[in-house]
Amino acid sequence: MSFPGIIRRLFANNGAGPLLRGDILPLNYGTCSTAAGTAAKVVSIPGFALATGAEVTVRFTVTNTASSPTLNINGTGAKPIQYRNAAIAAGYLAANRTYRFVYDGSSYELVGDVDTNTTYTAATAAPKAPASSAAVGTSAKYAREDHVHPVQESVTGSSGSCSGNSASASKLSTKRTIGGVQFDGSANIHHFGTCSTAAGTAAKTVALSGFVLATGAEITVKFSATNTASSPTLNVNNTGAKGIRYLGAAVAAGYLAAGRIYRLLYDGSYWNIVGDIYIHAGSVSEEQEALRLSMIGVPRYWRSTTLPAHHCWANGDFVEFADWPELKKVYDAGGFKGMLMAWDADEETQAANLGMWRPDAAKPTGLFTPNLSGQFFRNWAPGSEKGAGTWGRDEIRNITGTFGIDYAGIKGVSGAFSYTGAQSSTTNNNGSNRQDSVRFSAASVVPTGQENVPPHVWQPLVIYLGRSAQV
Repeated sequence: MSFPGIIRRLFANNGAGPLLRGDILPLNYGTCSTAAGTAAKVVSIPGFALATGAEVTVRFTVTNTASSPTLNINGTGAKPIQYRNAAIAAGYLAANRTYRFVYDGSSYELVGDVDTNTTYTAATAAPKAPASSAAVGTSAKYAREDHVHPVQESVTGSSGSCSGNSASASKLSTKRTIGGVQFDGSANIHHFGTCSTAAGTAAKTVALSGFVLATGAEITVKFSATNTASSPTLNVNNTGAKGIRYLGAAVAAGYLAAGRIYRLLYDGSYWNIVGDIYIHAGSVSEEQEALRLSMIGVPRYWRSTTLPAHHCWANGDFVEFADWPELKKVYDAGGFKGMLMAWDADEETQAANLGMWRPDAAKPTGLFTPNLSGQFFRNWAPGSEKGAGTWGRDEIRNITGTFGIDYAGIKGVSGAFSYTGAQSSTTNNNGSNRQDSVRFSAASVVPTGQENVPPHVWQPLVIYLGRSAQV
């Protein structure tokens, strides 16, 4: 999958980790059912590409009886199977066992160890009675072959007294620590705590029962409020306030986000955040969601004449809140302020405000969209000559021209006027007259056509309505 494809999948999945491994990174698992005596083993794993470092997991349905087997995955070529850099012997790949292999450029190397014992078999006889019930042996150094060590029942107190023979111990006599938390075996332990310290308080505190501060101690903390105080400290179980560091520097305001869980390790001086954190105001998924919500009700150009899902045409149609709850949420929050006309606006007002939304009633059940079909966009900003969403009528530039007349005829023609010539005529008294003609044409001054329009293209326009009620 290409890198952009992975990014799109991350957003589609909201960064959810479990799906990433199987959905973006192939699991590379297959079953080999090749006959036991056939050395050329084959496996089908969709999407597999042979490359140095490629890893696969294979379950064999039968134990191989052929030595020096090969493995061919998805027809990428038969490559030797090796264990400890040597060819696999017969019987090494056991039926219904699952093995991990890595391709080193020439062979599939088996990862880990396999049981190659052919000398000893597993014990099947039940253990004999304890030595205390058998006759006394004669050796002062070695236990009899039927000797069984009794198991202590419990260990209590600092002296470590014990009693009885049993198969369990209730707890350790001396407490130990695991990652900084005391453990004696008598109860479960964990390393998780919640920090509810106010956002503006730099001295953060966490309660974690049994915690002991020591170099290498690790804890997991959920912060209930985003820190607004820089250089915060952390005090776990009153073991002392220690600075919180990220990448070797003091944590800045906003780094510890509300509702986030962080892993911290104590290095002897500071609590260090383990791994990477997104150091902006919100995560990528949060910013993506905020951007999606901000697009609800916004007209935008579209690449096709086929309406995309969760959109409508910007043609004055009615959309119901029951079908589009996110659109209603934007309306209720005042998201259309300045772009709404009165629900009972007359036809003249509606025609003068084609770019505005209109509720269908005083207590609306939905909105009529802006009617932008066939209209041009003109950018609005505070201080513009007209209000946002208002409509401009059909207008043209003034077209002018001049010409003069004297006894000799037409002269001084300019602008939209042009001289078309003169002709003579005879009157009833046998006199003659001269007739001059002038033609008016706007095309001689400006481009003309069927409409008064600026340069333009016809582009589909849609409006995002948010997620529908059925999603």
